[in-house]
Amino acid sequence: MLALYNRDMATIDISRPHTLGLEAAKRAAEWIAERMQNELKARYRWQGNDLEFDCPGASGRICVGKDTVRVEVHLSLLLRPLRNRIEQEILRHLEEALG
Repeated sequence: MLALYNRDMATIDISRPHTLGLEAAKRAAEWIAERMQNELKARYRWQGNDLEFDCPGASGRICVGKDTVRVEVHLSLLLRPLRNRIEQEILRHLEEALG
């Protein structure tokens, strides 16, 4: 089972509108998850329209709606100093995936 929250973790919470529709937005989220899997050794799985992920030092979910994508990431104490950089990378990946 993927760990989604630990009270000792910092949280990044980003919502972004899109016009792709639900299925195309889910494909975009899957593309992001595959990159995370390749680059960060992340594990992921779908729970309905939520893509849950877990990698060393972080866990979270990408919630896909018909017109909004929300990314929630919980960072371990070790990654907290990199929070701003990680948030910028998430925004860059969302822009790339959602257009």
